[in-house]
Amino acid sequence: MEYYRWLLMWVVVGMLGVGGNGFGQSLDFASVSSLPYQTLQGSFQKVNDRDGQVDSSSGTFYVKKMEYMYLEVTHPIHQIMVIEGNETLIYYPDRKLAFRLKSKNPVLMPFIPQLIASQRADIGFDNLGLKLEKQEFQGDSLISYWISPDPEKNIGRYQMIQVNDLPIQIFYVSPDSMFASKILFTAYRQVDDLMLPHRIITENVSVKGVTIERIYLTDLKKNLPLPPEIVQFDLPDDVTVEEKEW
Repeated sequence: MEYYRWLLMWVVVGMLGVGGNGFGQSLDFASVSSLPYQTLQGSFQKVNDRDGQVDSSSGTFYVKKMEYMYLEVTHPIHQIMVIEGNETLIYYPDRKLAFRLKSKNPVLMPFIPQLIASQRADIGFDNLGLKLEKQEFQGDSLISYWISPDPEKNIGRYQMIQVNDLPIQIFYVSPDSMFASKILFTAYRQVDDLMLPHRIITENVSVKGVTIERIYLTDLKKNLPLPPEIVQFDLPDDVTVEEKEW
């Protein structure tokens, strides 16, 4: 049981991204008038490197808008996660054990905000209260710089690089320069009418060390009907559920 409690903590911090998405502020996608998909599904591999200590997980996922996500981890342990609003269900079929986490705020879905960000020209910087300082071209790359207009509400500086209107890199530095983050979007491929990155790399540098997260996506499919057992997932009757506030 203690092993699963530890693994639960690892999942919440590492998989769900509790505490932010690697930037000084979580980018705001609430004002997106229309998402680029109704449903999205595919396979993933996630590799974390924390100061040389590497762990990985892989599996499949199904998403309905920004309302519901079903994620099944097949490595390193069989695990099913269902994210809906402020609740996350984490289920271990082999042990018939489940945790239901309730948080004060909506749960951040793994890697979905980054995919949505790749479809927006400004990534949501305007929703953070930032203003465009300047833009410049370097070859075929458009580089834009975003800053806080109010020094008293300074949340740091952002730099974005785009090629052919596709975000390639976002760089962030905190106001005190004690934290920096870089996210790379690569391996863009056509998915229906969208160009989506299939490799997303986030690198964070702070006084606590360096963390690198690599997300590899395959078999992405857009707007296909999700299986009923995915959309309406029910636990078996003999499964023990432990409730937790987060």
